[in-house]
Amino acid sequence: GGRVALVDASAGGVSIDPHDRFDPSLDLARVGLDKAPARDLGIGAEDAEWSKLLAQLLLAASMAGTGRAALDLGVDCGRGGRPN
Repeated sequence: GGRVALVDASAGGVSIDPHDRFDPSLDLARVGLDKAPARDLGIGAEDAEWSKLLAQLLLAASMAGTGRAALDLGVDCGRGGRPN
């Protein structure tokens, strides 16, 4: 099972590598931990899994909204409209 811990991003053993993204309002990065100091938050494995699933759901909802906006923009342009 997983554990939830708090890690200081500026601590030794932490690497953060930004990823290219389509949506400029969303910053994505790969976070690496190599013996970085962490504080266990005492959250059980089941709650940790639910938290991860909720985060994935919220990210998917955000991406669906971005896709919908892009589709609407394309349809408007196809009908002779102009983007704002």
